[in-house]
This record gives sequence, C-alpha cells and structure tokens, in this order.
Amino acid sequence: MNNEVPGAKVPPSVMARMAAAEARGVAAEEGVAIAREVLARIRPFIRGVQVAAPFGRIDLALGVLGFPVSCDKG
Repeated sequence: MNNEVPGAKVPPSVMARMAAAEARGVAAEEGVAIAREVLARIRPFIRGVQVAAPFGRIDLALGVLGFPVSCDKG
C-alpha cells in the first residue's frame, strides 16, 4: 500500500507481517487479521466503517466485520 495508495503510510511492522504471511501463503488471512485489529482499535472513535471487497472477494470483507471467512481462492 505504501507504493500503491498515494498518501498511505503503512508501518514497517505491518509490511513485515504481510511479507511473512505472503511467504507462507496466508496473506489473505493475515490481511483480514490486521484489518480486524485496526478496526478494534478505532471502533470507540468512529460511527461506521466501509469495507471494500478486494478482487470481488466479499468473504474477505465480511471477515473483517467478524463473519466467518473462507480464504480459499475459489
């Protein structure tokens, strides 16, 4: 995201987590976990959230909101 989204600043620790997850083949699961952690931290300060479904993967977006997630690619 640091390179793809202008103005976005993703901490090195998060980038490292995603790189390690990618190497293990579990990037989708880790991305959902990170999004859930961020949402939990900001929840007291917000009234709502919009979650995008990457590549049409509605299951991943629902996973961020706490619904069961299937990170299978199919």
